[in-house]
Amino acid sequence: MATPESNARQVLGALLEDQLNEERKIKESLIQRGNAVVSSSGVLVALALGAASVSGRDPKGHLPATVTVLTIAALALFVAAAVTALTVSTPRRQSALSTQWLREVWDNSGPDPFSASHNARLDLLDSLRGTNRSAARLLLCSLALEVAAVSLLSLAVAAMLVQAGF
Repeated sequence: MATPESNARQVLGALLEDQLNEERKIKESLIQRGNAVVSSSGVLVALALGAASVSGRDPKGHLPATVTVLTIAALALFVAAAVTALTVSTPRRQSALSTQWLREVWDNSGPDPFSASHNARLDLLDSLRGTNRSAARLLLCSLALEVAAVSLLSLAVAAMLVQAGF
């Protein structure tokens, strides 16, 4: 018959495993979102350059200074957003269980190997959460840069339309 202590350990072990799995899912989600920012920034840069190219065919043959400055600033922000988003998926230092540690625990497992295993998983969870927090901050920064770039690009397009007499 299972003791209340062994039941508690099973429950705690399952909860900890669930938390580790959830953090791993969050990590994958952050990487996917970072890649989406990179892709969308690339598309928007292409659209910005296309708009500048079309407006450059203006009979006057030049873009107003305001449009040029806004477009260049928007392109710089798109590049910054993409670079920042790329860092979301860069490998980060994270705790890992060494095989040496596992051997030592296995060889010297006294009456309570659960505690050693539980503490190791807690360390892994702390490390993974720290990595995810860092990646989330980078992702938020890249999204803010992209929003700023879209805003500047929108102003540039509006300025082009005003210049063209629309």
